[in-house]
Amino acid sequence: MNNMRHHVDEKLGRELRGIGFTEPCLGVFEILIQGGKHGSFRLNYNSEGVWHNHNRSKPQFERNDWYWSAPLYQQVFEWFRTNNIFGQIELDLTTYPKFAYSIHSYSDDEGFINTISPRAYSDLFSTYREAEDKCIEEMIQSFKKLKNV
Repeated sequence: MNNMRHHVDEKLGRELRGIGFTEPCLGVFEILIQGGKHGSFRLNYNSEGVWHNHNRSKPQFERNDWYWSAPLYQQVFEWFRTNNIFGQIELDLTTYPKFAYSIHSYSDDEGFINTISPRAYSDLFSTYREAEDKCIEEMIQSFKKLKNV
């Protein structure tokens, strides 16, 4: 069974750490000191069963190049929603490839939705996962611009 199928990949996990993603996660990417390859993935790394990018209880794991969280896709989308960035995967019923995404923000003060994407919908993708990955990549870039990260 592929334990990674519900978690973002190594590249996205590292980028999320770089913009301040610190949610507890069931998985972690690590560089094994004894000959392991870069970005090995483990589930439930510590005794608490979760991993934090900034693990205060185990400060020896604070080395940026050795460990970073491997969040679930749903955690990433939820984290962006709490930061007023809403990614949405769309299904195109008329063409192939079938999947696209859009990214928006919402202003409570002004009561309007702002499209963050350069256009209303992205290019089309063959799989839902491809659309999710590209959507997350664009949300990371949007977050950096909006928050001056």
